[in-house]
Amino acid sequence: MKKLGRVCAASLIALLTGCSATPEPTTSTRDATTTGVIAAFTISRQQSGVVESDDKGYVVLVKEDGETSVIETTIMQHAQLDWNKDKLAFSDTENDYIVGTSTEVIPTDTKTDYQQALSLSDDGTVIGLYNDGYEEDSYVEQLVTSSKKGSDFTEVEGYFQVTGFCDGDLYGIAEPLGKYHDEAERQGVEAKEADGYTRLMLNQLTSGTAVEEKNVSIQAVNSSGQEATDAPCVDGSLYHLASIYADSGETSPVLRKWDTDSGDMTELELVTTDGKPVTGPDQSTFEINGSSQQSLQGNNFDWVDDFGRAWRTDVTTGISHKLFDLVDGYDNTTDIRVVDFTESALTVVTFQQEAGNVRLVQYDRDSGEVFTEIDLPDIAKTIDDSSIWAVSARD
Repeated sequence: MKKLGRVCAASLIALLTGCSATPEPTTSTRDATTTGVIAAFTISRQQSGVVESDDKGYVVLVKEDGETSVIETTIMQHAQLDWNKDKLAFSDTENDYIVGTSTEVIPTDTKTDYQQALSLSDDGTVIGLYNDGYEEDSYVEQLVTSSKKGSDFTEVEGYFQVTGFCDGDLYGIAEPLGKYHDEAERQGVEAKEADGYTRLMLNQLTSGTAVEEKNVSIQAVNSSGQEATDAPCVDGSLYHLASIYADSGETSPVLRKWDTDSGDMTELELVTTDGKPVTGPDQSTFEINGSSQQSLQGNNFDWVDDFGRAWRTDVTTGISHKLFDLVDGYDNTTDIRVVDFTESALTVVTFQQEAGNVRLVQYDRDSGEVFTEIDLPDIAKTIDDSSIWAVSARD
């Protein structure tokens, strides 16, 4: 059943309601709840340089009838979300948050403003990874764990563009730099001059809720680009999409599978049933984060490309077929789209810049039937020079 809702944007500073440009706060952040919430998404400005003290981010909670609540946070680019049963976790530079029947705010050491992983464990521990940038000949990320008992802050080495949780343990894939550059050279895995990465490492970053930085393997790869902050992991194997850069300038999509025990990596080109590469009119094949933690079901890996097509790829062959076209009116030259797969659904949030609208649409992930469609024009007014970074739907 299709449901349409036009809502008032919730006001800012804590949990606010109303339709005016500057509504007054009505509820404190700690009183936010996930009761009736079907999905949440994050908004934050794309920041470069020094973060100003008044820079803000927001988490939008959406109910089935279109009612929204907005929680104000500090700025956090690529802000991630994670549901665990009825509780939702997210972070900003100062705190970790767990929202359920009320909101638990956990103070942490000050983090950088660029997030690359997030998980809420069954015991209430929040695990987050944050990009801190280059440091001499290496790259540093902050690994922060928090719970009611407090928080721990550790630095790990690498720019982890692909991250995923395997049975609760955080793994990351990155170019080997610093001490890992030296290890790659020692192993004879040489970097080649190319447009993309030609060698990548797989590192384990946590064991349960404890920090455990361990290199699993360093592999030579075809020149490529990849980014997935919520890569699925099943039976000890981490899966993600990548774009292969050919010398001709063309790109081709592949699915990579990393064994978290052996470190072995296998790569499958994505092709249609007649053996042709999956491409779009300008050779674009998928957008960043066109998949999510539950993209993988059995041998099927579901994902969304930059042209509004939902695909299903057989992870044993690479053969892919289009499931359906999205109905969100997305323009890949101006708009922003984020997606999340759950067991039975695909949730898509689109910021339609020209139309001045934010649209949330939920589809049956097999048939493409639309069962929820909500327009949020008042939320769009709060975005301004910000971006929508992630959406997470309740199972």
